[in-house]
Amino acid sequence: ADVCLQLGTEDGRPVTFIPRTIETFITSTVEPDGVLPISVRRQLTQQEKNRGAARVSMVDQRADDLKDTPDESVDVVISLQAAARMKEKGLDWKKSVQEAARVLKPGGRFLFVEQTDLDGENYLEYVGNLGVADPDTEIQNTEKGEDIGNDGKTEEDESFPTFECLGYDDVDLVL
Repeated sequence: ADVCLQLGTEDGRPVTFIPRTIETFITSTVEPDGVLPISVRRQLTQQEKNRGAARVSMVDQRADDLKDTPDESVDVVISLQAAARMKEKGLDWKKSVQEAARVLKPGGRFLFVEQTDLDGENYLEYVGNLGVADPDTEIQNTEKGEDIGNDGKTEEDESFPTFECLGYDDVDLVL
């Protein structure tokens, strides 16, 4: 993997644990204006110098609108407790998952550590139900009969999952 993007970058810590094989680390923010805070920029710069590995590309883009990241240009997308912060700040966490799917290269990985439930909605189920009717259709969620394209087709029609679940575990975070 060469390129890693983080949904909702809040500090410099990810730079210290991504593999050294990652050449570029791209940011996004949970800030409504899409601007990466100065404190985060400082931490990222410091971690980049300390680690001496990945080049950090500090991009001012919202986590739910990765406007400056081209389609199929990222090998790995990570999301570390970003969905709840997006919700708190008025961003659309579901759109961020769709954006992750858009920017990932074929065979890319979406790795996340997120709350299971966000106000009654299950994060893992949402990710697992994300799919397309055919490769030329916009990515949408395919939960029970929800329209997945402009042609009126529903879940009962053939759809292909966007993400393949490789495994997960429940983690209790004690703070």
